[in-house]
Amino acid sequence: MPAFGANADTITFPGSNRGSYAFSTLANFQSGAYNNAGFTQTFGTFVISQTNPNLGVSVLCPALVATTLYASGGRRPTRLGGPFERPGADVEKAWQSAGLPPDEVGKRVLDAVAKAEFFIFTHEEPREWIEARHRRLMAGFDSIARYQAENRET
Repeated sequence: MPAFGANADTITFPGSNRGSYAFSTLANFQSGAYNNAGFTQTFGTFVISQTNPNLGVSVLCPALVATTLYASGGRRPTRLGGPFERPGADVEKAWQSAGLPPDEVGKRVLDAVAKAEFFIFTHEEPREWIEARHRRLMAGFDSIARYQAENRET
């Protein structure tokens, strides 16, 4: 971590709100989002605390952002096969245009970093899905007492 030195206050990893709850589509994206959230937590908890405890760590977990990701096929470098038309790009374009403007995401990041927030969410909508996931997690813990009571040797 010496490369960051005293000039860095916070490292913010890009992520997705999909790293906080399961969703029925985009399994490959979902897996990557969970992995990134887990890596960031490990990095922040163990690596930073042992190397530079004054350095903050956060993970950006936006929902839909109005980007041009739908056009990424057209920007593929020649050395990687060149540009191509992504199937469904026109549908993605319409869908992505409804997202939060990137400048608003940036303002949210700056605000969260200033307040030393770890998880930086940009939308309220995923909250109910995250709460549902946590209820399922707690139910798993609650079942331990039931299991032990049912399987106690008398």
